[in-house]
Amino acid sequence: MEITTIVGLVLAVIVIAGSFMIQNISLAMLFSAEALIVIILGTITAVMMAHPWSDVKVVPKLFKILFTKERGPDKVDVLIQYKEYADEIRRSGVLALEDSVDEIEDPFMKRGMRLVVDGQSSPEFLRDVLEEEVSSMEERHAAYAKIFASAGAYAPTLGVLGAAMGLIHAMGEMSNPDKLSEAIAAAFICTIFGIFTGYVLWTPFANKLKVKSQKEVHLRYMMIEGVVALQERNAPRVVEERLLSFLSPKEKDVLRNGKGKKTREVEEFERGQASQETAGGTR
Repeated sequence: MEITTIVGLVLAVIVIAGSFMIQNISLAMLFSAEALIVIILGTITAVMMAHPWSDVKVVPKLFKILFTKERGPDKVDVLIQYKEYADEIRRSGVLALEDSVDEIEDPFMKRGMRLVVDGQSSPEFLRDVLEEEVSSMEERHAAYAKIFASAGAYAPTLGVLGAAMGLIHAMGEMSNPDKLSEAIAAAFICTIFGIFTGYVLWTPFANKLKVKSQKEVHLRYMMIEGVVALQERNAPRVVEERLLSFLSPKEKDVLRNGKGKKTREVEEFERGQASQETAGGTR
């Protein structure tokens, strides 16, 4: 799970509920049917009018992205993998990677490596094709993030609309002070809902989608650089140097300390082999 999203939501609810409790305001007032109808349904309606259905229908998947961590390959492991591919090409030729390509889980990386194995394209053509795919992906992600950005812009305004409607209702209760105060309070609940959902939910969700997209784009460009390096038949050390620029200082430390996923697997295998040899020697 994406812990920051969950913690942020919990803290937001605590802040609102705590503020009401400190001021001795009943939490039951938050559960206003009028506010939910105006803000929630109103925001959904506005978003559907502002965006095509092909984008809106993806919203459930976007929530899944917001509440789960990325499952793509780690950049350190990508670097190690490309370095191994370069070493395999140098020793046995590019066709030796055919079986390895079929085992790649990431579709983008798999497509790039398939182009390398086919050997029918120049490095420039390969870069252009893959960069165009990344550009298309960026456009899609921007359109999806804009859905939540639009919701964040509409919700506060709808809160004002709900408050105005509530005040109109309050004016009709001028002769009844008790109902008048309740109507005014309900009107401002709409404003709270609008501001809360707009600035605490939808706008942060849009920003988080943008951040996740940027990370994926950065990883894709790293894969492109690795694929081009293999197509140019660079030595393993050269491939590593070309890809190191995509790693953060912390990731470089992980690489230097041999803590990448591939490295751990190799170490576990070697330890297992050593244990078997020791056991065999004992016997």
